[in-house]
Amino acid sequence: MRTLYLEPFAGIAGDMFIGAMIDLGLFSQDEFISAMKGLDLDGYGLSIEKGLRRGISGTDFKVEVHSGDHHGHDHGHCHRHLSDILSILERSSLPENVKNRSERAFRMLAKAEASVHGVDLESIHFHEVGAVDSIVDVVGSFMALHMAGADRVVSSPVNVGSGTVKCAHGVLPVPAPATARLIEGIPVISQGDPLERTTPTGALILKTSVESYGSLPSGRIVATGYGLGDKDTELPNALRITLLEEGEDEKEKLPWIPGEAVVLEANVDDMNPQDFASAMEKLFDAGAWDVFLTSIMMKKQRPGTRITCVCSLERERRCAEIILKNTSTIGLRCRRENRYTLRRDETMELTSLGPVRLKKAYWGDRMVKRTIEYDDLKDISERHNIPLMELRDRLTSELGVWTDEN
Repeated sequence: MRTLYLEPFAGIAGDMFIGAMIDLGLFSQDEFISAMKGLDLDGYGLSIEKGLRRGISGTDFKVEVHSGDHHGHDHGHCHRHLSDILSILERSSLPENVKNRSERAFRMLAKAEASVHGVDLESIHFHEVGAVDSIVDVVGSFMALHMAGADRVVSSPVNVGSGTVKCAHGVLPVPAPATARLIEGIPVISQGDPLERTTPTGALILKTSVESYGSLPSGRIVATGYGLGDKDTELPNALRITLLEEGEDEKEKLPWIPGEAVVLEANVDDMNPQDFASAMEKLFDAGAWDVFLTSIMMKKQRPGTRITCVCSLERERRCAEIILKNTSTIGLRCRRENRYTLRRDETMELTSLGPVRLKKAYWGDRMVKRTIEYDDLKDISERHNIPLMELRDRLTSELGVWTDEN
């Protein structure tokens, strides 16, 4: 198993992440530049140079914007709606994995912005992250991950910085509101000179790519790379990424991925059943892996409901808080359990009725399951007025979706 270990001790931004990935040496600068041509976005060039930050050598990656689109250090006012960015991604010739992850990241950012400003998604227009350089940073980060071919990403706690930052909405505290919303549930620290150390693009990388947070995983260190930030501060302004490989023989590798999960449970007998939906939605938004309800019989022969939340160790506190705040329980139970998962990925496939996402699961290197994303089925069903069961059978036959039980 190949693991990328991030150490954002001085924070993280898209350009720092890409610089560190290039510095690892898993692919060349020319290979990366060539791959990014698939974005099909005009008005920019890429600068990739070696540099120093407090005596640490690393790669300084920059997007050089040739038009008025660049927002610069003052976080200027380039306005793009979510639909504009999704259109850019849709017309690109990027690998489907990169395109899908970029789209998911921008939707996540739009949801965070909408929550902060109290508006719906359609009303959101991006400022800093709508600029050409930020779009390239986000897409380039997922391109770098795609080219590296790592099995998982792990990180130490992230330095968010301190002080204030000037942006399109004025002078705001660090981390900026949207960034703060994105890093909910992520372990953070605040060290060094007062400045914005974790940007929205950096927060998106962590939120969408990191599996867990903690110390350096066990394994054999293969390579180390440093991505340099713009400012030369007292704390070395660099992101370190380490590539590790497990030392076991290839034949002895497990066909599944071992891990740990937190199980939170509470028994409730005095809550309006309609309110469970809101609590479950909040838990899923906070990053819970699963949330479910079980009918139980409680003391005094009262019918009740057990709410169970399964989440990562890093999201335990946030999910516990949501249960205590959004249900009528005055306490809950918590336990840690071993967790085994199959490796999975997601691709976009074109059908006669439009694109759908396919979720794939693997037993070792062998694909054993492909299922169509329910939300895509539901959307097509409503747009074409086709019953859901009929549509599922039709697209399953068209795509050859299957499950190998052997």
